[in-house]
Amino acid sequence: MGIFRSGLGSAFRAVADAFDPGKPRDMSDPQYWADFGGRMSLAGVEVTDSNVSQLGAVQAVRHGLSSAMKSLPASVYRRGANGAREALPDHPVTRLFAANPNARQTPAELVGELAWNVSYYRNSYCAILPPGDPRASEYYAVGGLEWLHPRRLAMVERGIDGRLYYTFNPPTTIVQGAQLKQTTYRDDELWHIRSNPLREDGLLGEPIFHSAKHVFARAIAVHEYGDI
Repeated sequence: MGIFRSGLGSAFRAVADAFDPGKPRDMSDPQYWADFGGRMSLAGVEVTDSNVSQLGAVQAVRHGLSSAMKSLPASVYRRGANGAREALPDHPVTRLFAANPNARQTPAELVGELAWNVSYYRNSYCAILPPGDPRASEYYAVGGLEWLHPRRLAMVERGIDGRLYYTFNPPTTIVQGAQLKQTTYRDDELWHIRSNPLREDGLLGEPIFHSAKHVFARAIAVHEYGDI
């Protein structure tokens, strides 16, 4: 019943506002988009990756998961008979994760960031750097891995060749020497880690602040208005 009243109220507000020429329309107001099925929740607050990440419980869980993951050793194994596994300490990928996956991150920093992203956005991305790329490590023929923030993803599309193409926006922060235009990677140029549940198209994981929007909305409402 509450859902019905909320939806009906939004519909009436949208219609009434449309016929009220004197009423200003502020497109930066979350309620503007909520009237047309936007991100406003049943609790009456907007749910975004930014305000959900401010919740202390969310920070604690993400920190626990990423801290545990980055403390684990990374290695490449060769499969043997009857499920046996043989560690390959001299494999280029093992050596890459043991030293420098790229020119500015340690293995623990990279793995921790990937776990941090998967636990929240349910997607993590790394560009696969070819040998000789200035962003890659200098010591390993495999090249390197350059972390990409999930928020930078602009589009995923399937090309006429059947391959997936990922387009990323430039970072919002100013980084010396950074690209100021979008960059597109073919699926074999990008390491994409997905976590369940997936979106309907199966290409991306569904962020936790989407799949549990109303749960987080109640927590945000209590956080913002509980002390009033």
